[in-house]
Amino acid sequence: CIVYYLIAEELFTGEAAHKNIFICFVALLHAFGYFSVYTQATFTMIRLWQGKATVAAIGIPCLLWLFFRLHEKPAKANYLLIIVVNIALCLPSNMGILIAGLMLGIFGFVYGIQKKSWRLCLILWAFCIVNLAYIGLSSVIIYG
Repeated sequence: CIVYYLIAEELFTGEAAHKNIFICFVALLHAFGYFSVYTQATFTMIRLWQGKATVAAIGIPCLLWLFFRLHEKPAKANYLLIIVVNIALCLPSNMGILIAGLMLGIFGFVYGIQKKSWRLCLILWAFCIVNLAYIGLSSVIIYG
């Protein structure tokens, strides 16, 4: 998946050999990770049409890549990409709503402490309003 290559780009800048080893390692994990129907490899290779599988295989690694990117280069474009990925994670399943909100909240807290700016923390926490809206909407639809 291209997201794992982007993560390798952020982790190993300028070291092509380390990037290739990382990509091969992730490919091997996916190839030999089918020892249960609940592993991430199963979701990635076999059940990708399902909402939870899309969140696990594409959405969460993409959000991790954006966190790496925001940590290295805090720009407006990265914040906008985080909003877009957060909305995209909320659409396939309820698991995406909860996991994206938790990841944003925890990363916002750690990022705010590290940069010594509660403003950055509150900005990332404000992105969770989308998740709260989707939780309310799904509750109305399910329990009507």
